[in-house]
Amino acid sequence: MKLTGDVEAIAALKAMHQKNQGYMKALLDDVRTTTDNTTIFRDDHGTKYRMTLDPNSGELHLEQA
Repeated sequence: MKLTGDVEAIAALKAMHQKNQGYMKALLDDVRTTTDNTTIFRDDHGTKYRMTLDPNSGELHLEQA
């Protein structure tokens, strides 16, 4: 999957993936099953980020919520 968008959001997602791969899997499952292909997550500091899946390309777009 290609990650695009906010550099800080991408870094936060990668850091979370290194700490807990199960959480990353849960986020991906959530973004795939929601009707708008969007989910929200927080980093360790409480900053909210939005993850949006493009179902055609499989690309994940990240931005601060």
